Amino acid sequence: MIDKTIKFYDLVWTNPALSEISWEELKIWELLNISNPDWADFISWFKWLKNIWELNSQTWKQLLDVLFNWIWVSADVNAVKKIWALSVSVRKLIKDSNSKVLEVLDSPEFLIPYIYLLVWFNFEVSEYHWKDSINSHYALAATLLKLLDEDEIRFSWFLCAHRESNDIKMHSLSENVNMKHFTRATNILKWVAENLWKEYSINFSHTLWDENWINATFPSLFLNYFNNWELYLMSEQLERHYNELKKKEDSHIKISSVSDHYSEVSRQLVWKFWSNWGNIDLNELNNNADDWCKISEIAYYMTAKDLERFECFHNWAGIQDKEKVQRLIALNIENAKEHWKEEVVWKAIEMFFNRLTLAWKALYETMFYNVWWKNVKDSNWIGVWFDRDHDIFQTASFTSWYTDSVNSWQLVPLMYSKHTWKKSWDSLGEISFRQFWHHD
Repeated sequence: MIDKTIKFYDLVWTNPALSEISWEELKIWELLNISNPDWADFISWFKWLKNIWELNSQTWKQLLDVLFNWIWVSADVNAVKKIWALSVSVRKLIKDSNSKVLEVLDSPEFLIPYIYLLVWFNFEVSEYHWKDSINSHYALAATLLKLLDEDEIRFSWFLCAHRESNDIKMHSLSENVNMKHFTRATNILKWVAENLWKEYSINFSHTLWDENWINATFPSLFLNYFNNWELYLMSEQLERHYNELKKKEDSHIKISSVSDHYSEVSRQLVWKFWSNWGNIDLNELNNNADDWCKISEIAYYMTAKDLERFECFHNWAGIQDKEKVQRLIALNIENAKEHWKEEVVWKAIEMFFNRLTLAWKALYETMFYNVWWKNVKDSNWIGVWFDRDHDIFQTASFTSWYTDSVNSWQLVPLMYSKHTWKKSWDSLGEISFRQFWHHD
């Protein structure tokens, strides 16, 4: 096993001159030598090691320390102790669910992709998935079962709009996608899949510049461009972002428009609540047992509460002088004509001012995730998330589709990427992959 070839992706850019992260193949003994040349004794017993669980906890922690140092990430003693406890709990869940994958899980070479999962996500031994900035050990166990049990690994997630750092320009889209950060995010996926020696695909759904683009942007961004008569510019920037990412497609990475998904969400809402679903009063729906369902329950008790922070933006037109609003609409349309964006800008304005109420948005967002989760399950994908924040309604929506019984709700392969405001990359606690396109 010591001569097993692995693929190495640099996630930290120790050489700032590199515009892209290139990969190279290494032997595992080379990995250990790169980490620390003084670990000769460590390498000698690694050669005959057959099962990582043969090790006592202290030696296992030493091995983790070597592997973390290899990617220039320090992990303090408490973090490594927590990882050991986490790993014991995860192994027990997997053994109880599918013992046939233990041969791979217990092998020393499995630590290579496993370390990158620990860099990518925060985990706790917890009954819940939705605590801020962490994932449950149940989610890790479910994802590992998928990774180990499937012949082909398929990842799926949506990218939200690429916002600019507030330090540079508030409530705006970035001029260009940060390709260095995009490459880092895709490389960590490649690292996990390729070092499990599996076929894999990475499916991104990204906002296009059609009439649905308003669904993927924060209302504060819309109003900023609207007040400056620049909605056409917002549309052009989204178009540029999409085209930039399309250039990154390869045999494993696919970039597609999210519009088909939006259309399916609308169809499901019409089917569930009829054509006037956008005018539904969630309070009335709550009191009508005939119309009540899992979607409306999540929208009422969870989604609406999470989206209340946006309500002031959606009510913006109601507290403005009507003549001012009409004048801004006219100016945006006039500018859009010059750039051949009149139709898409007009539809965005219509949607924002006539349809994006809190109740409309709560039902729409709930169905958005519900349809995605169904597609993830039906297509046998692994759902991962690079969003800035997440809430209980997303996990509840996924769980309602993914599990068939109360006893299995925890084993859902959905994980939220590590997030921190301190992005030094000096330690395991200061690495962030959430909204990875943001500036460091």
